[in-house]
Amino acid sequence: FRDAFKYFREAEALYKRDNESIALGALYRDMAVTCDYARDYTQAKVYFEKSVEILENTEAYAELAITYDKFGLHFHALGDQDTALRHIDKAFETFRKDKPHGFYSATALLDKARVLTKRGLFDQAYDVASESISWFEADHGESSFRRRLAQLYGLLALLAAKIGQDRQAKLYWQKFVSATANMDPLAKTFIKQELERLFD
Repeated sequence: FRDAFKYFREAEALYKRDNESIALGALYRDMAVTCDYARDYTQAKVYFEKSVEILENTEAYAELAITYDKFGLHFHALGDQDTALRHIDKAFETFRKDKPHGFYSATALLDKARVLTKRGLFDQAYDVASESISWFEADHGESSFRRRLAQLYGLLALLAAKIGQDRQAKLYWQKFVSATANMDPLAKTFIKQELERLFD
């Protein structure tokens, strides 16, 4: 964490010197996400707010949308699912102001599905996760973005079971097992724990 922030500070000074406002806004978002991983939620909120403040004054709509999405996950981690959902929906509104951003939009859909799952809205979460995975599978196939696909297959398997679609649950679970077969054990464990927390 300290090493990461050493490089963040160096980049921050550079972007400020060169008046690189978009890069600075994106940097503050990365700093916020890092703080969230370290569970320093108070400092994360400060950096997210800085990122939004800077990027709202640019036309870097994709960067701003990504910040709203990750800010939504910040509130998700704090257990405030309503605020999380508002931020993620704002991300989609912002994405629409710019050219299509398939990967980031599909990732935001995954994040929205997580929040809906935590709220117990399993049917809605299943629909949103299905929309997300359709992009990853149609545009890139199963050999790309393995971590995202594994997350989605696992989530869809559990959601399908919750809404009584047993056949789809079995199919997605088989895909999850396949997607994680050669994955690093730590990464695989992290994905499973993340899924378990959504249904706690």
